[in-house]
Amino acid sequence: MSATPRDVDQIVREVLAQLGAAPEPGRTPAPATGPADAGPAGDVAGEPGHTVRATARVVTLADVGPRLGNARCLLVPPGAVVTPAVRDVLRDRGISLCFASVESPPGTAGGTLAMVVAVSSFDPAAVVEILRKSGLVVEPTRSACLIETCDRLAEAASRGGLLGVVLTPHVAAALCLANRLSGLRAVMAADPDQAVEAARAVGANVLVARPDGFAPYRLGQMIARFAAGAPYACPESLRGRLT
Repeated sequence: MSATPRDVDQIVREVLAQLGAAPEPGRTPAPATGPADAGPAGDVAGEPGHTVRATARVVTLADVGPRLGNARCLLVPPGAVVTPAVRDVLRDRGISLCFASVESPPGTAGGTLAMVVAVSSFDPAAVVEILRKSGLVVEPTRSACLIETCDRLAEAASRGGLLGVVLTPHVAAALCLANRLSGLRAVMAADPDQAVEAARAVGANVLVARPDGFAPYRLGQMIARFAAGAPYACPESLRGRLT
């Protein structure tokens, strides 16, 4: 008789409990902390494609399964253990697995990247995993409007330390909209070297790319190289016009 996903889930929890990675028996995990409009258990409600937040160090299907619904992202604590059953459900439903940062909020420097999938059905899960392995903390979000996307990034830039990526099929429009806003300097690129070169040329803090124009590994590599070189200083000769 083969084990069901729930059987595997329970086995993983028991093994991790013996290793000290699971919560103590009878202990209730701390409630999630989220934005003011967060719904029950830390779900960020609103349009389809919201983020579900988990706070346990061991994330099981019993904990998060009922809350996934039409979510597009499951946000778990740094270093959390996500059981195979949860990973299977995420993969089957096309839900991204994201690891939160405890050091700094989304949209700031220090290894955190603000990623927006704009006006696109692209699933960033594979790219997020590549970036996570490179040491970046990524919390992807979705937007059905390029104007709203750029306004959101500009607001983050006003707080300082923005490093952002916009994945959209409408690259030219995104570049024009972003570069009309104070605090944003957006560039596009066709490969990792070009991403760094373009960012250095203008002191960019936003990279715009067409997601279906690259294999996931190549796109992840380009974004990682862009992030690794940040922050980029705007050249003195262009600072009067670009800042």
